Amino acid sequence: MAAIYIKIVLRYACIYLLKITKVFLCYSDVVPNHSMINNCRILLVSFILLSGVLDSQASAISEHIAEAISAYDSEDYVSARRLFKDIAQQGDPVAQRYLAQLYDKGQGGVKDYVKAVEWYKKAAKQNDSKAQYLLGVKYVNGHGVAVDEKLAYTWFAIAFNNGYEQAASPLKVLNQSLSMSVRQEALQLATKKLTELP
Repeated sequence: MAAIYIKIVLRYACIYLLKITKVFLCYSDVVPNHSMINNCRILLVSFILLSGVLDSQASAISEHIAEAISAYDSEDYVSARRLFKDIAQQGDPVAQRYLAQLYDKGQGGVKDYVKAVEWYKKAAKQNDSKAQYLLGVKYVNGHGVAVDEKLAYTWFAIAFNNGYEQAASPLKVLNQSLSMSVRQEALQLATKKLTELP
């Protein structure tokens, strides 16, 4: 995911450098230092090459995710866990969520709620709404974390805000069991977390 953001920044940098280079070329008789123009050209070519490298990395990750999802769908959970772990370690939130689910259900290896929560958190912090919802479920059930209905409410609210409609049901249940002050604290925390998400 970080590679995508870097790629976007690099593309804008390329456009900016291209504009600067054009300006320098238009006013080359005014600009006494031609090495400045050459430096801009070198930077521009470097950015373009780096952008191409990132394109190939993003494409490779997409192919690996497709392979991992295929393994998951065909219930080859051992292969799915291995593939998702490799991709998740590179920071992909979808792979992180799938890996968390594999740990959560004990598919392809040992059931480990603590590791499931760790991976759900990583995906949730990258704005994966399903991971945000599933993290809320962990806080309600106390699997891998201590039961904390306020944090559960927070993550359900974030997931719902990000379009995960299934989060509405546990929010309704918690609306009845939590006091108004706890719900307000949870919503304040949700608002804070939402501003920190990409």
